[in-house]
Amino acid sequence: MKRIAGVRWAATFALLTGTATTKLHAQMQQAGGTRPAISRDGQWIAYQAARDGLWDIYVARIDGSAERRITDFSEKNFAALGPPSWLGDKILAARRTSSGTQVALFAGPNTSGQVAQTASIPTDARSLRPSPDGKRIVFVRGTGQHSKLSVATIEGGDVRDLTDGSKAVLNPDWSPDGSRVAFTLVDSAGVLADTTATGSVMTVNADGTGLQRVGTLSASDGVPIWPSWSPNGRSIVVQSGNYMRPKMEDKTADLWLVDVASGRVSKLAPHPERSYLNEAPAWFPDGSRIAFQSNRTGTLQVWTMKPDGTDARQLTGNTP
Repeated sequence: MKRIAGVRWAATFALLTGTATTKLHAQMQQAGGTRPAISRDGQWIAYQAARDGLWDIYVARIDGSAERRITDFSEKNFAALGPPSWLGDKILAARRTSSGTQVALFAGPNTSGQVAQTASIPTDARSLRPSPDGKRIVFVRGTGQHSKLSVATIEGGDVRDLTDGSKAVLNPDWSPDGSRVAFTLVDSAGVLADTTATGSVMTVNADGTGLQRVGTLSASDGVPIWPSWSPNGRSIVVQSGNYMRPKMEDKTADLWLVDVASGRVSKLAPHPERSYLNEAPAWFPDGSRIAFQSNRTGTLQVWTMKPDGTDARQLTGNTP
């Protein structure tokens, strides 16, 4: 049985260095498992994947078997696809086109076909995430240093801003009870392209009140992006890395665990002896493991590990 292969949007900043372009382009031609999302029953995984350079959303069992393509986008630009999200037994998929952002709900692994089209999402919306109760959706809109965190009903109505757009924001994620949103606040428009940029993991109430800084990394550790809230609400896992090294094989990224109450941060599965990427973390619904992507075996693939960073297992790209 042939399994799968993957890549994360942050790695596109490698294009800025020139020498990494060829290797990054090659990885993106055949890639799968990017930006993993685990179903609520813990049995399925949704992800982006490329087959011969064409990107779509796929679903498979958490052991990599029973892979199925659920969209027919055939998108050449992987950055045009938003991360998949589970909404009950359905999968929310977003796609950015020249006319704006298109959002739809697709059937899960046991059914087929598109379920429903979501209407009236702002044309510049990205990084969309549905709330745990399925009634609201949070997203980023705007560009560069003046992006905003916004929330709307799942149909796209009643759009409200949670931040004022004075600084750049990235990658929102709902708390398990849907009362708060975690996200990254950065202090330069360049973000990963600026080696002096710093960022913080923030939380805000779903009505825009109670903005709070919960964790910060040093500039040498990178900007903490892609926050994912643990099922018990006590911690948030993020990625950060150094994407500015000239060679693709020298770029590195790590996962960090942020304690929400204390702000304490700890690196998971450090690898100082070897440079590779650990990115795009997503919790299993029971909190037993964290899914992520890594290129430690060459091509970026989906892996899982325990919340303490041990017992790393590759799920995709294997041939038993």
